[in-house]
Amino acid sequence: MIKLKNAFLLLLCLLTVSSLSVNANSIPNDNDPEPLVKEMAGEISVLFAYTSHAACAVGGVQELKKRVNNGMKLLNEALSNSNIGYSARTIAKFVEVDYGPIPSDEGIEELLKELADVEGDFAGVHASRARLKGDIVCLIYSGYPQGLANLYNPFMVCHYEMFCDTYIFPHEFGHT
Repeated sequence: MIKLKNAFLLLLCLLTVSSLSVNANSIPNDNDPEPLVKEMAGEISVLFAYTSHAACAVGGVQELKKRVNNGMKLLNEALSNSNIGYSARTIAKFVEVDYGPIPSDEGIEELLKELADVEGDFAGVHASRARLKGDIVCLIYSGYPQGLANLYNPFMVCHYEMFCDTYIFPHEFGHT
């Protein structure tokens, strides 16, 4: 009986495999000029807030925006390479907040918690997010160099260095 059952399963597998029509042109390879995703699934808008200390540390808001542009370029390259069909865009208005440097990784965790608090120190950032329709908020800070985001949370914090030829910003974005 077991031999008959095994033979039946083998026959079923063979029939299943033979019934699949495989077109060699439909199998993607590294030389394919067409992306696997034909249509964009959507665009994610990112509102950037920054501390005045971070802006001073890099030489001003314009320099900070250059760094953000570089980070967004790396992020969109990563999104494109992943073939998930999303891209990210920067909301043109940046929001300045008065907040000092962060001295430790514990301080960064506290900063992320404060950023998520709608009625806390960053209530103005939340109001801007609602008004400008931001999907994600990234707060750029100075002090201890790190990035942090929690899974399924639209808030992230990144040190101003995390936008310079490093994939830390795109990595943190992936958590949101």
